[in-house]
Formats: sequence, C-alpha cells, structure tokens
Amino acid sequence: MAIALTPTAAAELTRPRIAAALRRAGRQRGIDVLAGQIHRALRQPQLHHPPLAPKAFPTGP
Repeated sequence: MAIALTPTAAAELTRPRIAAALRRAGRQRGIDVLAGQIHRALRQPQLHHPPLAPKAFPTGP
C-alpha cells in the first residue's frame, strides 16, 4: 500500500483511512467490510519484523 510503507505503519492505519484509500482506488461496494478485514489483517503478528529489518530495506529514494 502506498499509504503505509512498513508493517508497523500499516498496523497504525485506521479503518476510515483504509476505506478512503479503497474509495480513491475505485472500490464502490463493501468498502466498510473490506476495510475492516484489511485492518484486522494488517495487525496480525506475522506481518511484524524485528525492529532492525525495516532499516535494512530502504523504502524511499
């Protein structure tokens, strides 16, 4: 997702912000349900890396 470049940043996204991103991407149906599913998935412990891993993989220019 362009709105969260790291798993830690993704876990901090709110449902309304995810829903807004889905609307901007053209979604029209089931936005609230999908935003909730994405929100829960982004908070799963499997997505989180040790603190040093995000620094090892630069995300910007």
